[in-house]
Amino acid sequence: MAALTRALEDKGLPLLDGAFLSGLAANQFRHILRGNAPIPLEPERLAIWREVGPVLVREFGGCWHKVVHRAGDSAVRLVQILVTRFPSFSDEAEYEVAM
Repeated sequence: MAALTRALEDKGLPLLDGAFLSGLAANQFRHILRGNAPIPLEPERLAIWREVGPVLVREFGGCWHKVVHRAGDSAVRLVQILVTRFPSFSDEAEYEVAM
């Protein structure tokens, strides 16, 4: 969270812009999330950021604030938008309870 906050405060990084995320280079990604340890699952996480970008551009004018605006004041609606429009946010698994 600290790395994201730092990146959002850096005026040179349009982190909430879909076009920027679509073309995010691996070295930019590492710079944004830099810290004291390697980024776990780095290739997979970078792929998610790159996947989010085109959806933002195509469906929300390239801006995260439009995603939030479309949800209105509903956290439930925001989650519905995230899991239906951004495939990587739909993290589901089936769970069976042994009887």
